[in-house]
Amino acid sequence: MRKRRAVGYVRVSTRRQAKHEISLEEQEKRIRDHAAAHGIEIVRIYLEPGATARNDRRPVFLQMIADAERADCDFDLVLIWNFSRFYRDDFDFERYRRQLENAGVRLESVTQQVGDGPSGNLTRRVTTVVDAYQSEVNAETVKMAMAGNAARGFWNGSAPPFGYRTVIAARLDKKDKKKLVIDEAEAEVVRLVFDLYLERKGNHGKSGVITITTELNRRKLLIRGKPFRTGTVHDILRRSTYSGVHYYNQTDSRTRRRRPQEEWVPMEVPAIISAEDFEQVQAKLAKHHPKVTAARTVNSPTLTAGLAKCGADGCGSGMILRTGKSGQYRYLICDRKRTIAADACSSSPVPMKEVDDIVITTLQDQVLSPQRLSLLLEAVLDRSDSALAERREALKARKAEKTRVEGQKMRLLELVEMGELSARDPQLSERLQAHSARLAAIAVEIRSLEQQLAQPRREITDDTLARFARIVREGLRQDDPTLRRAYLRLIVDEIVVTPETITVRGSKAALEHAVFAGADGCEGVLTSIREWRARRDSNPWPSD
Repeated sequence: MRKRRAVGYVRVSTRRQAKHEISLEEQEKRIRDHAAAHGIEIVRIYLEPGATARNDRRPVFLQMIADAERADCDFDLVLIWNFSRFYRDDFDFERYRRQLENAGVRLESVTQQVGDGPSGNLTRRVTTVVDAYQSEVNAETVKMAMAGNAARGFWNGSAPPFGYRTVIAARLDKKDKKKLVIDEAEAEVVRLVFDLYLERKGNHGKSGVITITTELNRRKLLIRGKPFRTGTVHDILRRSTYSGVHYYNQTDSRTRRRRPQEEWVPMEVPAIISAEDFEQVQAKLAKHHPKVTAARTVNSPTLTAGLAKCGADGCGSGMILRTGKSGQYRYLICDRKRTIAADACSSSPVPMKEVDDIVITTLQDQVLSPQRLSLLLEAVLDRSDSALAERREALKARKAEKTRVEGQKMRLLELVEMGELSARDPQLSERLQAHSARLAAIAVEIRSLEQQLAQPRREITDDTLARFARIVREGLRQDDPTLRRAYLRLIVDEIVVTPETITVRGSKAALEHAVFAGADGCEGVLTSIREWRARRDSNPWPSD
């Protein structure tokens, strides 16, 4: 009989536990002792310190799941200390356990051995339900304790707002209690922002957020090592903390949705500006209706909205619309140049119409001819057994990659939640956008592969390719910018603009998906098929 090969998964919930190796060492020891007693070979241990089991934002956990689903997986058993180490939500526990089971990998606890069969399944499910209940009770207790801590004026451990630092103010129940104090070096910058906006620094008539951002960066002032952006300046102007009142519990840490104001917990902090100045700023902001976030891509009049990137000196920032002569002229300009400072990027504004014409002409000449499409889609048109087997392996690999990238993205968000990374850090935004872009691309590839495998005998004929090319070519010349952009996004992932060149990039997977989606003879906008009733709702919208 072949010796079973196993991996161990070891987890603790808090960084304090991880620092002192509380339970980590014991968990691993018990797992290895159990394996030795039952003739099981331990391949490796997956160690995850300081990660909650209430969600799957655990990169090590997700990597273990992905490894189990690999075609060359080198283990058939996952050993854990107890079921709560794996997951504290009964529904998700069962979901991931079944995912392992479908990959041929068994999950076992060394302290809660429930056996096989119906009785074993019942015992395991009761145990995981109790774990989930206990987790909810603990979370509610912690939430109440932290709200009480904030109500007494103590800081709850996340990164302090710009302009402040934390100091130990008391020691209660063997725990250090911290309070906010003013960081004078940062506070001077905060006061400058408010003075500039209230036109107290000789900048009369030019006190907008963009102007202030440019001035701060011209003076080479930084917000904790990073240049100022319009968003960070706007956040400073809107933060009530600087007037002496900070609100705790504004956002749900799980869903990241804003809580109702009656659930906020006010706490007094040292004021950096006067309450009168803060009220004047809020009134001025309300009067001028500033844009808190960028305009939605779907409403943008720009064909390349969300796709165009600045390629000057490897900048990589998005290109946004700028108008001149009351909208008579339209240009694409680097977002860094617009929101940070004029010298933040070496690029120059580019006429929007020139970019649009080059992109459309390139697609029509280089992609949207039946002969070129046939060549690009040669692999997907292959219906042999070997080709189908390759697609099955590719689908499995894409799903594993999706799990890995989701874990990386969720880990970043958890670092923000724990206060170890600022939500306003520009690098965080860039990394999240990169992960989101990759996940979107993977989703397209997965849908395409699943579509191909679901109907392996469907043929994409020359007539189908010709019809698809005609529809998209005509769509790219639509007068309605929303329709034109929909057709462009069908086949294009990114447009890189430099002073000398414009590079249009797309994936074969997206092209394959678009052709298959439009192969049913429908003459509509093909992108509307992508997420049509993706959740199979029982109450679809009327067709009108």
